[in-house]
Amino acid sequence: MSRATRFTGFRPAGEPLEGELAALADGSLPEARRAAVEAMVERSRVVAACLAEQRLAVALVRSAAVVKAPAGLRQIVSSQAQRRTGARPAGGRDRGGS
Repeated sequence: MSRATRFTGFRPAGEPLEGELAALADGSLPEARRAAVEAMVERSRVVAACLAEQRLAVALVRSAAVVKAPAGLRQIVSSQAQRRTGARPAGGRDRGGS
């Protein structure tokens, strides 16, 4: 599967969809489809390279740290949400100017 193939959506017969490779990489590919996709990976260096890219992406996402937004940013977002919805902030306190 070439990069051009991925961007145009054209898929030669017998090649897995990129979503199937992503699912194989993250372990969510249904068992009923797994053997067929793994066989395609074995037959094609291009498909194997795409799977390697997907596995790298999965590893990077899984290794990313969860970062809590700074308090000031959370307060700004909360205030904007209140203005849009009329809802009170979490905790029931009014953090507005009155």
